[in-house]
Amino acid sequence: PYTTLSDLHSTTELTFAVADLLGWEFYPRLADLTDRWLYLLGQPDPLIAVEQLLTHRIHADLILEQWDELLRIAGSIKRGWIVPSVLISRMATDPKPDRTARALREYGRLTETNFILRWASDPPLRQRSHAQLNKGENANALRRALGYGNRGRVRARDPEQLHRQLEARRLGANAIHYWNTRYVALSLAHLERLGIELPDGQIAGVHNAHHEHINLIGHHDINLRAGPRHGHHRPLRLPPELDTLLKRAATNKTATNA
Repeated sequence: PYTTLSDLHSTTELTFAVADLLGWEFYPRLADLTDRWLYLLGQPDPLIAVEQLLTHRIHADLILEQWDELLRIAGSIKRGWIVPSVLISRMATDPKPDRTARALREYGRLTETNFILRWASDPPLRQRSHAQLNKGENANALRRALGYGNRGRVRARDPEQLHRQLEARRLGANAIHYWNTRYVALSLAHLERLGIELPDGQIAGVHNAHHEHINLIGHHDINLRAGPRHGHHRPLRLPPELDTLLKRAATNKTATNA
């Protein structure tokens, strides 16, 4: 299944429902976890302590009644006939929702409750989710940094000009992503040649949206006629602590051989 990450502002019962119907694993950031209600499907079992925390009930009959309609909504989204954000916003602001909208909300409550229980009992899941959300925040920070003109606001009135500016910003972000990915791979290969192996967990936490080393303001000379130059890269700059560690390892190796 697809994995969908989200911040708190889009964490709603309708979002949980739509994501589950589409087969997506929805991992939002839950800052107000203690304020959320937990729902139970059926009657609580007195022998299961956790079910005593589920103080609200799911209207399962409404979900079963509208199940075909819910599947029809999911199919329409997959075919592109309905935009999910438009659907969710209209249902969320409708003062008198119909039975299908109410059923979708009930299904979202059930899905959200299952996620909260899993979230609370699985620390590695929380760590992975926060790590991925931080990557998304860094990618957003990169796009904001690229749009430094007009404080990052796009003020074009012509749709074509607006599209051109947004595509130019995305092109710049993709170029930085490629540059960083290229040199991260070279750095990992260099460490491997030195006999330093990083755990997979640490490598998974590396992301390619850092831009502190990128000159975003100034003149850039790009020669498209020069063609690609394979094998020509800038020398890697090692952090001081790693450089000291490598020198110490080389000294110990020399003393051992002697």
